[in-house]
Amino acid sequence: MSLQSLTTEHILERLRQENAWWATGQVDEEFAFLPKRQYYDLMFPLIRDIVTRRAAVLMGQKRVGKTVLVHQAIDSLLKKGVSPHQIAYISFENPMFRKYKLRELFDICKDATGQKESNGWYVIFDAIEYQKDWELQLESLVDSFSGSKFVAVASANMTQNLNETGFGRFNTVWIPALTFYEYIHLQNLQHLVIPTEIEWRGNITSFFQSTNINLFNEHFIKYLNYGAYPELLWSKKAQISMPQFLKTDILQKVIQSPLTYVNGVHNLSDLFALLYQIALNSGCEFSLEQLSQQLGNIEKNTIKKYLKYLESIFVIQIIQRVDLNGKPYERVNYMKIYLTNPTLRSVILAPISATDSVMNHLLETAIFSQWVLKSGQDVFYAGWVNGRMQGNVEMIGKSPIDKEYHWALKIQWNNRYYESFFDLKSLFTYCETNKLNDALVTTIDKSGSKISNKVKYHFIPAALYVYSLGYDSLIHKAHLNF
Repeated sequence: MSLQSLTTEHILERLRQENAWWATGQVDEEFAFLPKRQYYDLMFPLIRDIVTRRAAVLMGQKRVGKTVLVHQAIDSLLKKGVSPHQIAYISFENPMFRKYKLRELFDICKDATGQKESNGWYVIFDAIEYQKDWELQLESLVDSFSGSKFVAVASANMTQNLNETGFGRFNTVWIPALTFYEYIHLQNLQHLVIPTEIEWRGNITSFFQSTNINLFNEHFIKYLNYGAYPELLWSKKAQISMPQFLKTDILQKVIQSPLTYVNGVHNLSDLFALLYQIALNSGCEFSLEQLSQQLGNIEKNTIKKYLKYLESIFVIQIIQRVDLNGKPYERVNYMKIYLTNPTLRSVILAPISATDSVMNHLLETAIFSQWVLKSGQDVFYAGWVNGRMQGNVEMIGKSPIDKEYHWALKIQWNNRYYESFFDLKSLFTYCETNKLNDALVTTIDKSGSKISNKVKYHFIPAALYVYSLGYDSLIHKAHLNF
């Protein structure tokens, strides 16, 4: 008896299962009734826009809700009158689709729905990173079918490839993990924050205060532990079974992706060891020498390759050190490495408490994860040695307009510097050297401002600062329309 071969009919059958609306006219309830993220309102216009001759490319880390967002978009398209027979969803997570080109799959979808017309379609290709040369294929679809919309969803950073191939043909959007701002709103906790204003660099700036800072801080700790992943936020079962969630839904899908060997990652044990080292110390200063010793003398070039790979799949972000004057060092011996969201640490290791010794660094990770959402912002950290004196500032920012440093931030999960103001020696030195008029210092629950040598230091509760950054990143993106 001869063995059966995979045929187009098998592909059609699978597509019918994944595109239930071809038969029912609606998406599965599991997608339609989930709460929408605030990022949805920014993303949907890009998907809906069928006039502009560009594909939409959504990129982001695994498990941050990209697939849910596109299914919610399909639900919205259906409700706005788009024919269910002209919406197609194809996920390359399923290996049976990977042998087919994008155009071939589009043709199969038209056959499956009995549609001969190529205009008016919305076609979504999920897990596109599994498809070889997908950028060129997608560009070809955009050029060939100007009356249809094509959407690609990727769990890896493809911007370099897009710039090289599809310049002017793609609108690229980064879908981040849940921000603390989104977490508060999805949990219906808006009553814990009220708008206020602070004076910043001579201008009145919007900010927030809390009606109950202690309760707000409790929710901030919950956010750090499981709030950045929508599934953990909505599923109590997933929160309880964190180790299983880690094994099946995060590390296997994040690390064992199709890009590992393509990027020269040949030893997954070493890759995991590196990731665990970063998770333990997210927000700390690293050196290649130090990492090599910690990991059993792995070659530095191998570590560089693995760090680049972890950055490409949105697991880590590296921030460079500058000196007291804001200048980069000639030899890059030190750097800070952050997980791209704070919950990843709790998923990999274990949940933390408000009094945990790593809270300062995890707070720094949370702040950095919200800061990188703000388009056009160059963020560094300062570290210097002057004789016997060492100094550091956790985060400093350079304006994308005049390339000057305009802000500095001291990150603390305590009230130490509010109560002992003149211990802020490193920040004093940095601000006076760089002629800054204002700087920020985070606290647990204290607010206010103090002045030293004409520099105004603003003390802000850390959780409110993280909330404000998430809010501002959404407003900033809305203003720029991506």
